[in-house]
Amino acid sequence: SINQEYTTFIDIDGVKLKTFKKKQLELQDLKAKPDIRLIDHMMDAGIFAETIMREGAMQHSVAILAERTNNTFESVVQTFAALTALHDIGKCHPQFQFSIAEHDDMLLETLELFEIKNVIINNFRHERYSIQLLQELGIKNQYLHIIGYHHLGKEGDWNVQYPCTQQELWHELQQELLSKILNNWTLTDLSGKFYRNMCADIFWGVMVMSDWIVSGEEWKKWKTQHPVLSIREV
Repeated sequence: SINQEYTTFIDIDGVKLKTFKKKQLELQDLKAKPDIRLIDHMMDAGIFAETIMREGAMQHSVAILAERTNNTFESVVQTFAALTALHDIGKCHPQFQFSIAEHDDMLLETLELFEIKNVIINNFRHERYSIQLLQELGIKNQYLHIIGYHHLGKEGDWNVQYPCTQQELWHELQQELLSKILNNWTLTDLSGKFYRNMCADIFWGVMVMSDWIVSGEEWKKWKTQHPVLSIREV
């Protein structure tokens, strides 16, 4: 049962260094990639997005967008950073985690330990599940659909409804992810005129650039040298 309490060991060369108890799969167990925790990747993407909008390549574009749509600069930064951070929430799904576990023995052991059941969906696309999931979690935003475009050229049905095994457990993890992101950024429906193409282009650019940069090796090196990033809650 997923509610059973397990004792787990950190084992190095046959020596048990530490024991700890967990009652079920936790947010910290989930991965975006074999070497990157999901919550870390999402937070990194939001942090980088906020940085390039405040003081980087996108600052001027965001300022013009805010002026033309009768919004404050701060509201645009907060909203685009929040949505960028949420772009990969669709990875909080058993099929995606099992696909990562094929290359991550520790994750596979964790999933098996807590008896997590996989669900096989043809052409599962996490970015499209992100849209479905955010809508199910009550998020309404005119830019939400753009999240589905952060991987182009991939096969998958835009209209499919992705089922999820052990829904109560996964819903709890998904809600926790959403809460952590919204504890750091304020997501609002931006009012005023809607310059559809301009807004879409700027947000898409912010999101894709952020996702790409924080997925690379150079970001890992840079992050270790800039502890100021820890000001955001995880």
